[in-house]
Amino acid sequence: MTDKAPRPSERGVVASGQRPANSPSAPFWVNFLGFALSRAQFPGKYRVACRLGAAVSRVCPEAECQTNPGCRFSVQLSDRIQRLMWAGCYETELVALLKEMLRPGMVFVDVGANVGYFSAIGASLVGPQGSVYSFEADPDCSAKLRQNTAPYPWACVLHAAVGDKPGECTFFRSNDPQESGWGTTLPNAEDRERISVPAVTLDGELTSRKLRRLDLIKLDVEGAEYRVLRGAEGTIAAFRPLVYFELNPACLARDGVTTEALLGYLCGKEYEIWMPPGPDAIALLSALAIPVEKTGEMAKATAAKFRRRPLGSASRSRGGE
Repeated sequence: MTDKAPRPSERGVVASGQRPANSPSAPFWVNFLGFALSRAQFPGKYRVACRLGAAVSRVCPEAECQTNPGCRFSVQLSDRIQRLMWAGCYETELVALLKEMLRPGMVFVDVGANVGYFSAIGASLVGPQGSVYSFEADPDCSAKLRQNTAPYPWACVLHAAVGDKPGECTFFRSNDPQESGWGTTLPNAEDRERISVPAVTLDGELTSRKLRRLDLIKLDVEGAEYRVLRGAEGTIAAFRPLVYFELNPACLARDGVTTEALLGYLCGKEYEIWMPPGPDAIALLSALAIPVEKTGEMAKATAAKFRRRPLGSASRSRGGE
């Protein structure tokens, strides 16, 4: 039994190694500007990063940022969330959580990995004794994910959508060129490009990897979080990992799921819900679920400035079922 990433010859696994030789290199001043922004804290930083990154993208479309010392991470400045990565202000609460929770030898699963920002951070923290499994359905994001995790041989990339059924599924790509992360497996009223992609469940994929442990799952799948959890019931029961997930009411509604139902489902699995720091309007867009028996992890969540959220009498079922 092993929790190491599979060999590159296996289906869906991308060989890791050094950064590709033909990867573009941004001018020093672009990378230094992003580095300086990432170290600075000031009111309005989010807006400044978006506007400045958009302006820079007109002369230099690609840049590098440092997710951790010694790790180069490539971003497209035409993309909003990648501009935030460049400036070090993308989901800083999750970055703080990963640094608090992940240790060498741990296993991290990143579902909806986009271009690999959190996968790369996780891989640098778990080290070669650990493993990272990254899932991404959008082909362009998946290609960038492969590039950005290449320095970590213990990171495994799978181009697939994760849900509650294996096979094939329709993936609706983002219709905004500045929003690479808006692709979804859930249809809506918007006119989007449709492609067919492999569909997997975490139970199916991770069981085949013969994991000995699983410490943290991150979910950001534009409303399909409930389906991913339903397809991971065996994994959750066996390993009792922490689960960090997007909690977006508008996206969940596409699947007929409410935030209360999603939170209630996890509480029914003997998890406590913790909210990230920040104003409530922002904090309610993501949550951390910690198994009730893992009091040590609760202390770490507190150190990362997360706070326990009482659930009350929320429903424990899907939507109105």
